Amino acid sequence: MHLSSLLLTALMLVLATSLFGQQPVNKHDWSNVKTLSSGPRITIRKRDGTKVSGNVETASDTAITVSANNGKILINRDDVRKMYIANSGGSKARSTAIGAGIGAAGGGGVAAMLLAATDGSDRTGNILGIGIAAGDGIGAAVGTDLGFGHKQTVIYEAK
Repeated sequence: MHLSSLLLTALMLVLATSLFGQQPVNKHDWSNVKTLSSGPRITIRKRDGTKVSGNVETASDTAITVSANNGKILINRDDVRKMYIANSGGSKARSTAIGAGIGAAGGGGVAAMLLAATDGSDRTGNILGIGIAAGDGIGAAVGTDLGFGHKQTVIYEAK
């Protein structure tokens, strides 16, 4: 097996385990709400069809307090149908570009570490290029998928 093939395989394994090793968020778990610190902007769709938007004040096992335009509102957990958290600003293109840059740097770093561990190669430029390109592509995909293109993310949904 050529060193460049070994390098590309190692890079893909490292990046794949970091991407796919993450556990999905259980949107039916109220603990997602309890972990919110004071401040984030949320929108709550209540079971009666009304909507409340504001900033999180506190969250407990049984309720959440939101600071809205008309003051603080206590909403019982049983009254919540769905809750969203507002993502910070940005766009898919920006997130993709940031992901690509981070991925390229990471891919180049992994390639450089593998080259250093194997005492280099006559094709150092090619190997670094492969690492940077692979990291760039994976980083762009991750940036697009995890980016800020969506305005709100569901953090809780009643069963």
